[in-house]
Amino acid sequence: VYHKGENFGDEDDMLIVNLEYSDDRYAVLEYGNAFRWGEHYVLIQGTEGAIKLDLFNTGGTLRVKGEGESHFLVHETQEEDDDRTAIYTGRGMDGAIAYGKPGVRCPLWLQTCIDKEMEYLHDIIKGGEITEEFEKLLNGVAALESIATADACTLSVKEDRKVSLSEITNA
Repeated sequence: VYHKGENFGDEDDMLIVNLEYSDDRYAVLEYGNAFRWGEHYVLIQGTEGAIKLDLFNTGGTLRVKGEGESHFLVHETQEEDDDRTAIYTGRGMDGAIAYGKPGVRCPLWLQTCIDKEMEYLHDIIKGGEITEEFEKLLNGVAALESIATADACTLSVKEDRKVSLSEITNA
């Protein structure tokens, strides 16, 4: 694998997760950058098309059956998309985990996310309404589901078998 030695952290270079849902839907998640061909994207394929959110060469692509392909920004501006691409291609980081350091600026795209999150949280603290799309983030359910998924993956590797989330959540 690519990231070995004292200049790299102890994070796993590659995790591959196969998810199977009860309604005949499936997902394959690949995390990491263990090899020398850097990639970082989310690809969702459906019956009518597909969408790719590319974070390495930052940009979005939508393919719809019978309509062709369209492209869009992943972040707020082209400048933010370009800044994120530079993290992978121009700063020697290859998208690795970046820890904050005094004097090193926060990436533009991340600053926009932080600003929006703080504005939303400030509104909630002042009594604003919690929207349905963010409810699980604010009540802890998203964190519990994320941890349960990670625990199921760990148990699956350890026992070399499929693991149901209900085994972890006791549901």
